[in-house]
Amino acid sequence: MALAWGEAQNQFKLVKDRVYKSINSGLNRKYIYNVLRSEGLITMGLPAFYKLVAKNINKKNG
Repeated sequence: MALAWGEAQNQFKLVKDRVYKSINSGLNRKYIYNVLRSEGLITMGLPAFYKLVAKNINKKNG
């Protein structure tokens, strides 16, 4: 099911710090996605999550 426009970005903003810390501790993106999804913190699809990680997190690390 598609989310409303901008909803994935809003969800990602809420977990951004946690994702950043998890990536820096060596966890892979798919594992982080599955944990956040199982906890009910995000409902976006995996491709959207990967895109938001690349846009928001990878430029911090670079």
